[in-house]
Amino acid sequence: MSKNKTCIVLLGPAGSGKTTLTHRFGYWLSELDIDTALINLDPAARNIPYNADYDIRSIIDVEDIMTKEKLGPNGAVIRAAELMEAKSGEIVNNILNINKNMYLIDTPGQMEIFLFHRSGVEIIRAIRQHIRTISILLIDPKTLISPVEVVVMELLNLIVRLKLETPTLAVINKFDLVTSKEVIKIVSNRRMLRKAIRKINGVQRDLALKCTDVLINITPIKTIIPISATTSKGFEELYGLIHEVWCECGET
Repeated sequence: MSKNKTCIVLLGPAGSGKTTLTHRFGYWLSELDIDTALINLDPAARNIPYNADYDIRSIIDVEDIMTKEKLGPNGAVIRAAELMEAKSGEIVNNILNINKNMYLIDTPGQMEIFLFHRSGVEIIRAIRQHIRTISILLIDPKTLISPVEVVVMELLNLIVRLKLETPTLAVINKFDLVTSKEVIKIVSNRRMLRKAIRKINGVQRDLALKCTDVLINITPIKTIIPISATTSKGFEELYGLIHEVWCECGET
């Protein structure tokens, strides 16, 4: 595995800003003279704001599948995932043949298709055999409307780590649109999170507290980085945290 190259897999629910971050973070890295490959693995993407070094739509396109196989949008997305699995070797080889120092992978808007279908998992597992790989889970702060939602976010981050077998970071995107900073305090401090959960009544409180016990035992406390993919705010902190992960893993 090359320690001179880094692959960053960007995941998150639809609308979390994966494509914008691929575009803006890629440009930011290029300004640092870091040779970066921008890779689109979303076969359903209609327009992307960056010039992809590899675009899955060159071999698998959801709109083409809908037309040729007479499928609806959901059926075509699932069919695309099946084709990605069948062509995973070709896809991985095309990516590995790109000689860059950094790889940013823009994943499908429907995160569950990529994460819970074998195609996405197999592609990332194959890539990480050759390039050190980290996954970044993008969170829209508007979804963190309660302490329970924060717990759900942390569990989802753990699922990404379990499925893809990579180090993972949770990043709150679109933070320039949020006026309250309370969400960062709760997300970054598990003691404050548990305190907030205890104010909830009912079964939800007990289950959420038990989930935080699991999280504390399994995952180290990580700094949650607030960023704005639109304004590039927080990119320097994000880049530093990525390197910090490799230091913790014993790599430099």
